Amino acid sequence: MKKVGLFLIFLLVFSFSGLNDDKFVNLCKTFNQAQLEVFCNSYIKSEIENKEEFEVIKNGSGYIIQTNASMATELKKYVYNYAGFMLSFRGTRKDILLLISDIKIVKTENIDGIETVYGYACGLLNSVVIGGKKVNIQVAINNGTITIGSPVILGSY
Repeated sequence: MKKVGLFLIFLLVFSFSGLNDDKFVNLCKTFNQAQLEVFCNSYIKSEIENKEEFEVIKNGSGYIIQTNASMATELKKYVYNYAGFMLSFRGTRKDILLLISDIKIVKTENIDGIETVYGYACGLLNSVVIGGKKVNIQVAINNGTITIGSPVILGSY
């Protein structure tokens, strides 16, 4: 019974730990002019809604918080039950090579001129299974716009 109690406490603490992976912050620092969207189930409303740097969109039972990537460190203090994030910016293949240098590539595809890479990068918390393999990052380039999503791109690209 103690083990079950400890497990429930662990889950409770983990579910309220917020957006805390360093890989996310490092990506935002590298591409600090990117547009950032964080998908979450809850956030500290008094801290987010009173700042013009953040835009909150209700999305079903969750929220999308939009801001500039340079605000990632600030934003992560106020977000809970984080489901994923998406960065979008103008870039080149050189930027993609920088991104995928430390990613274990799981799958690549090119559909209608949109190049997409699915992979696994240490340091990102959320993951999904695609084709029987764990994926926690997706990178796409479409007409010079690079979109990075974790665990996958959750919006349009």
